[in-house]
Amino acid sequence: MAVQISNLALPRQHRPPTLRYLSPLRFFADLRRDPLLFFTHAARLGDVVRLQAGFREIWLLTHPAQIRQILQDRSSNYHNCARLTQLFQLGGGDGLLSIEGDSARHQRRLAQPAFHREAISRAAAVVAAETELMLERWKAVAERAEPFDAVREMTRLTLKIAVRSFCGAHLDGREDQLADALIVGFHYFNYRLLHAFPMPAGIPTPRYRRFAAANRTAKAIVEPLVSERPQTENCSSCLLDALLGASRLSATQVRDAIVTFISAGSETTAVALAWTWYLVATNPAAEMRLLDELREKLGSRAPRVDDLPALEYTRRVVRESLRIYPPAWMMMRTSVDDDELAGFRVPRGTSVVMSPYVTHRRADLWEDPLRFDPDRFLPARSEERADFAYFPFGGGPRRCIGEHFAIVTMTLVVASVAQRYRVQLTPGGHVEPQVLFTMRPRRLMATLEPRLD
Repeated sequence: MAVQISNLALPRQHRPPTLRYLSPLRFFADLRRDPLLFFTHAARLGDVVRLQAGFREIWLLTHPAQIRQILQDRSSNYHNCARLTQLFQLGGGDGLLSIEGDSARHQRRLAQPAFHREAISRAAAVVAAETELMLERWKAVAERAEPFDAVREMTRLTLKIAVRSFCGAHLDGREDQLADALIVGFHYFNYRLLHAFPMPAGIPTPRYRRFAAANRTAKAIVEPLVSERPQTENCSSCLLDALLGASRLSATQVRDAIVTFISAGSETTAVALAWTWYLVATNPAAEMRLLDELREKLGSRAPRVDDLPALEYTRRVVRESLRIYPPAWMMMRTSVDDDELAGFRVPRGTSVVMSPYVTHRRADLWEDPLRFDPDRFLPARSEERADFAYFPFGGGPRRCIGEHFAIVTMTLVVASVAQRYRVQLTPGGHVEPQVLFTMRPRRLMATLEPRLD
C-alpha cells in the first residue's frame, strides 16, 4: 500500500492517527483488493483511525466504547451513510435499509409484531417444515456422494423460509431464479461501494444492464406475493399483512419493504449457516459436543421451538460462528453535527466505519480470537465482556429487527441437519471470505455423510 501515516495537520488531541493516500484511486484499489485485510491492517494504528484519500476521509472505529457511542448513545447524530442509502435505494427502493427518521421508525413499528416471540414461534414451524423438505431431497445427494455448494443450498432454504414466514406464500420453484437475481444485485452493490468513481446509475453499461434486469426479475417474483394475499396459508399475523394494513404505505412501499426483508434476511442467515458448517466441519471436537447435546436433548426426534432453551451448546455454536464470520462485516454512519469521539473532534459530515469482523478478532477483547470456541459464550465467560465487543446484528435503535428470528432459524437448522448428516468439506478445497453485500464463503463445496445412529 503506497500510503503515508500522518498526524500533523491538527493538534494530536483533535485528530486520530491517519492512514493517508494521495490518490483516491489507489485507496479504493487497495480496499477493493481485500477489504477485510485492509481494515484489519488499518486498525493496528489505534482504536480510532482516520483514512484519508485525497479530499475524502473515513474514520474506522474498532473499540466497543466508540462503537457504542455511534450505534447507541449518540445514534441520533449518526445516520446511515448517504452512499450506502443510495445503493439500497437502487435495489430495494424505500425499504427499511434506505430510509431514515420518522419513515424508518414508522416502518419498523409496523414490522415489529411479525418479529415478536409468539410470531417467531409460529414461524419456527415453517423453518422445521422447509428444513425437512431439504433433508429429504438430500437423500439422493448423499447416496451419490455428490458435492454441492453449501452456500447455494442454504440460500434456497432461507429464501423459502423468508417468503413463507413474511408473506405466507411459496416460491414454487423460483428460489434459484430469485437467488441468482440477488447475487447480481450484490455484485453491483459491491462495485459501486468499492470504486472511487463508479459510473452513474442509469447509464446503460453492461454491468448496469445486468443489474437492472436482475432487479426487475426480483421484483417480478416478489410483486405477486404482495398484490395477491395468500390463499393457502394463514397470514393473519405475518409481515405482509402488517404492512398492507398500514394506510401510510403505498403498494410500492410495501413491495420495497418485503423485497428488503426477504433479500437481507435470507442472505445473512444463509451465509451464517454456510460458515457454521465450515467451522463445524473443521473442528471435530466441537462437532462431537454438538452431536452429544442433540442425542441427549432430542434423541431421534426433530427439534421444535420448545427445545431451543435446552440446546445451549448448539446456540453457542451459532453465536461463535457469527463472531468469527459475521455476515454483516461492515457498518457505516455519517455524523449529522460535530461530535467528540475518544477525545477527537468529529466534524459534521464525517463518515465512520465499524467492522464486526475486525472488532470480533481483537486479541484484547477475545482470548485466542481466531480459535473456534463456542464456550466463550458461557455466562461465566461473557459477564465481563464489554458491550459492543460483539455486535453481529448492529446495535441501538437500528439493531437488526430480525435478530431473534435469525438465531431461532439457525439453531433449528443446525440441529436438524447435524442430526441426520455430517457435512464434510470436499478434499483439496480452499475456502476464503468473499466480500459482497455480505461476507460469503467462496467455493464452499461439501458432501453429505448420513448419520448411522
